[in-house]
Order: sequence, then structure tokens, then C-alpha cells
Amino acid sequence: MFERGNPCPWLDHHKHPWLSLTNAAVYVSRRDASGRSKAVYHHEWTPPFSILLEWVENDVIAVYECSKQPFERIYKEELTGVPIKFPSYTLADRLEIAPLFQPGSSTYIECNHNLSRFTPARDRYYLKGKSEPYRHDLRVQSEQLIAVLTGRLLRGPEAA
Repeated sequence: MFERGNPCPWLDHHKHPWLSLTNAAVYVSRRDASGRSKAVYHHEWTPPFSILLEWVENDVIAVYECSKQPFERIYKEELTGVPIKFPSYTLADRLEIAPLFQPGSSTYIECNHNLSRFTPARDRYYLKGKSEPYRHDLRVQSEQLIAVLTGRLLRGPEAA
């Protein structure tokens, strides 16, 4: 799915310590012949999100609620089996994917991709019967993701 080495040399984990689930899926996504992310440009979101959720279930990476201080770790049991509403674009020149889930109808994770780097989209967690998100900003540590992508699993105190 991805190449060994540094798959994301432009990602500085000191400058960007947290990534949304969607941005993490972009880094895990395969690339086409021109090097573009297949998830972003071809809407192939299932493979990268499947890998991310497998890593969460195997305690390789952790997901956090980052809308409150201190950031709260979301345990894998809470995320296991929850369907994902895959990202859609919000810019006029991009394809708009029809929503698969409506707030209140089921439990799901809403992932969003905003092509503007100045206004990051937040990934949210909805519970069945509720119209307001249960969790407002789901993120992973970029250092953990880089370590997994480069084949260096963090151990000990540096692993959160």
C-alpha cells in the first residue's frame, strides 16, 4: 500500500503534531502514476481507512478527541465496527459525494477532507439518536503515523 522509507518527507511532526483521521488516511493511501493520492483524487477511501482502523484495533496507533484539553484518548473498543462516512470535497470544482449517514440515524464517524490547508476539516463521531457530535475532533499523532509508515514502532514512554 505504501513505500518503506520516509513516505511523507513534507510532514514535520514537530510543526504538525496531530493529523485528522482523514489526513492520516491520505498518507496511507496508494499513489497513482503521477504520485497523487488515490484516496483524494480517485475517492478510494476504503483501503486506507481499513488499514488505519486495523492499526487502531491492534494498538499500533491511537485516536484522540482533540476538541478539549487535555486531549482524551479514544479506546479501540469505542471505534471497533463503527462505519465511516467517507470524505467528500467542499470546493465547487470538486466532486461532491452524497452523504451516507444523517445525524441521529445511526452511529458513525464522519470524515471530511478540505482541500484548503488553512481551514482543516474536523472528523466527528455521531451516536445514534443524537444530532450533535459525541466527539468533535478525531486525530492521531503524526509521530505515531510516521513511525508506523517507516517501520519503526514506538515503544516505551514515547508511545502514548
